[in-house]
Amino acid sequence: MIRTNNAPAGDVAESIAAQVYAGSLAKKSEKSWDVLAGDGRRVQVKARVVHSRTKPVQFSVFRSWDFDLAIFVTFDSATYDVNAAIEVPVASVRDRSRLVDWVSGSRITVSMAVLSTLPGARNLTQEARAALEELA
Repeated sequence: MIRTNNAPAGDVAESIAAQVYAGSLAKKSEKSWDVLAGDGRRVQVKARVVHSRTKPVQFSVFRSWDFDLAIFVTFDSATYDVNAAIEVPVASVRDRSRLVDWVSGSRITVSMAVLSTLPGARNLTQEARAALEELA
């Protein structure tokens, strides 16, 4: 399940997304997306471990928009349970993100509640929790 030397939340979230979308993980060298869904959509996965379910979350930078949708996954800091998993189409992510020159990309900082209200967003929390159970 752990594929990189990065913090494990991203690798776990990518494995969850591969299960949720009946897809496959991208090669580690792929820069724009993390999972190829069973239906051919390219999925960018963003994950954070959080202490609060209500505060805004700053996700890692987007340096490319060459994907179809993003799934944002938050994990509870004490248990590593999935707090939330929200799918958002790339256009809605791009519209909500802000360019940050010093990181050469765009960043989104938002609560999961607000994220779930973006155009085209879908709550996939139950599916992500079930996928994590299957991976355990």
